[in-house]
Amino acid sequence: MKLGIIGIGGHGAGHLRAILNGQGAELVGIADANETLARQAGEQHQVPNFTRWQDLLEQVPMEGLVVCVPHDLYDEIIAAACGKKLHVLKEKPVARNLEEGKRFVHYAESAGVKLMVGTQRRFSPAFQTMRSRQTAVAPLFMFRSHYSFCWEPDFAWRGVKERAGGGAMLDMGYHPIDQMLWQMGAPSEVYAVCSDKARPGTPFPYDTDDTAILTCRYANGSIGYILMSWATSPPEESVYLHGANGVLKSTWNELTHWTPQGELVEEQHWAFDGYDALRTQLETFIQSVQSGSEPPSSAQEQLANMAILDAAYRSAETGAPQKVELP
Repeated sequence: MKLGIIGIGGHGAGHLRAILNGQGAELVGIADANETLARQAGEQHQVPNFTRWQDLLEQVPMEGLVVCVPHDLYDEIIAAACGKKLHVLKEKPVARNLEEGKRFVHYAESAGVKLMVGTQRRFSPAFQTMRSRQTAVAPLFMFRSHYSFCWEPDFAWRGVKERAGGGAMLDMGYHPIDQMLWQMGAPSEVYAVCSDKARPGTPFPYDTDDTAILTCRYANGSIGYILMSWATSPPEESVYLHGANGVLKSTWNELTHWTPQGELVEEQHWAFDGYDALRTQLETFIQSVQSGSEPPSSAQEQLANMAILDAAYRSAETGAPQKVELP
């Protein structure tokens, strides 16, 4: 599948590597606002390169597009790509808010193309095995996750609410929230608290949340809890499923199974990292396009994730629990 890519800095570098090494993928063009970065990558991989994404779409024949740009730039890019009947794999989140996400879905559906959102954890064998092993500990009564790391001093565009849509809870928190949605389904009600106090006196002011805690209630009485921060250490990313008959814990490459009393049942390990997930995700996207099937983590499916986040931010603003209204 002939693929162009827009945005090769930061996370985009991993997506570029995935295209170069993914089965069925052929890199045909690069666009990045950083002229030096675009030119060097284009020369290295012998493909056309541009600083304007519009030129990539106009001048290079392709079948699909991988996009990894600041959140406020997606609307114009996705609209233009769909207008040219290009299938799109975009980085998360699906959008800055639910209404914007619905617009993206409309672009794709009107054009008859696939629009998939990057949720790399779904392509980790550890998280996949956790999902398949739920019956061993069921019935489930609690989901919990801790996700933290310390971002560089300047959050840059991620610290500007108008551009990013939200901070830690929307951006990095999108992954554990997606895990909760994938592993247990959507909650009926959420309560969230957000903070922007991790960096007092910073020379790089920001107006998005740097830390958040989300609690969730399910219609059947189960609960969920997620702690998210991109301004502290130590780095951690873990997911737990608690059931009446045991507990499962998963990280990127490890799954642990305990009895309810804490006795070890089994441990599994995989030699797998985030890049492997990006490559597998890309190959799945290509297979979906070629087969005509709906891709996993499609934008339509991911609207549920955005509904959870919209409700969570309303809760943080009002100080009250909010119902999750699924689209």
